[in-house]
Amino acid sequence: DPSPRKDRDVNLALRDIRHNLGRFLLTCLGLSLLLGIVLAMVGIYRGLIEESLGLVRSAGADVWVVEGRSSGPFAESSRLPSDTRAIIATQWGVAAAGSVAYQNVEVLHRGTTRRVLVVGSEIGRIGGPTQIVQGVPITRSRYEAVADIAAGFAVGEQIRLGRNIFTIVGLTRHAGASGGDPVLFITLRDAQKLQFDLTPAATRREAARNPEAIGTINTVNAVLVRLLPGLSPTQCAEG
Repeated sequence: DPSPRKDRDVNLALRDIRHNLGRFLLTCLGLSLLLGIVLAMVGIYRGLIEESLGLVRSAGADVWVVEGRSSGPFAESSRLPSDTRAIIATQWGVAAAGSVAYQNVEVLHRGTTRRVLVVGSEIGRIGGPTQIVQGVPITRSRYEAVADIAAGFAVGEQIRLGRNIFTIVGLTRHAGASGGDPVLFITLRDAQKLQFDLTPAATRREAARNPEAIGTINTVNAVLVRLLPGLSPTQCAEG
């Protein structure tokens, strides 16, 4: 009968624990700390992945169109003509397309300087805020903004971007940049003006370096494409 043998093994284990109680407690403590560190590392890793991909996933795009031989709008500079979106929208299988512009700026907010990622998108097209948790979406073509709730802005608050004053009309959630900066959404037209609205000294330097570039703001950083259901993004990108 295996029952007496099992009971005898349990009794021997209990006696061994009583005999070496301190060692047993230290072993349990060490294993608990090791398990806690592993769980913490997994949680931190998953948090970093979720935070870095928050803006990309919230856009809901199947294909990102960027400048050739570049690593995209986040890793390096990417410039496309503004009419690229209209050309892509006419392709077979494209359900929606939207132009976007990205720029990191510093905003003075309640006496402190905050670094945010400004996203310029077209009203009614993909690339803008998808989930408004407070306030309303952007409805005017100029000087309205929607901020991620992590930025600390309030609905109705006014902030200065470049030379213009913007009003926060809505708040969104889970729209963080890859570097951890909160996101501020404005219209594409405002973003283009902010991106190329240089100071007089910088304008003179750019004019001396590249005269054709001055006054040209009709560019975007990327075009986001949403495909019809059932289509493969890889095949559409290669085609």
